[in-house]
Amino acid sequence: MTARPDSSTRVRVDGHEVVTYSYGDSQKEVLFLLNGGPGLPCDYLRDPMSRMVEAGYRVVTYDQLGCGQSDRPTDPALWTIARYVEEVETVRRALNLGAVHLLGHSWGGWLGIEYGLAYSKSLKTFVLSNTSGDMPHLVAELNRLRAALGTETVAMMQRHEAQGSLDHPEYQAAITILNYRHLHRLDQ
Repeated sequence: MTARPDSSTRVRVDGHEVVTYSYGDSQKEVLFLLNGGPGLPCDYLRDPMSRMVEAGYRVVTYDQLGCGQSDRPTDPALWTIARYVEEVETVRRALNLGAVHLLGHSWGGWLGIEYGLAYSKSLKTFVLSNTSGDMPHLVAELNRLRAALGTETVAMMQRHEAQGSLDHPEYQAAITILNYRHLHRLDQ
């Protein structure tokens, strides 16, 4: 069951609108959520985190530009981390949140790191959830996991990556195996 927000607002960002969701009314302690993706709506994160209202927090999140209930422009120039950082700041200011407790999940963690570097005075605390703060280490670990698929499979994957044919069925089959073994162990 999706928790119904106490308020929802449309905020103008780069000529488009993003949709925000707010739970609770605390003006003192705000938990601002940055969800994963990019391209995922925030529902999966806002629903369980809305329980933080009981602990005295106002919980605020939004569907990032391009997903959920927000506008879905097609201009590839919009999909930069720097633009997303400014989007976060625009939402924070538009909702008059003041300094926040920021939680970044998955891609939202990477975005939160960049946001924190640019707007550290806007943060009270910062929580990284299911993400990585060290890209070289992450790439090394992903390569280690991929190596377990065997040298022929790794060579095939590297060939498709070099050719830009990531949608090829054999590449997608290898990704499915990696995902099943290491990311989500569900049948579908």
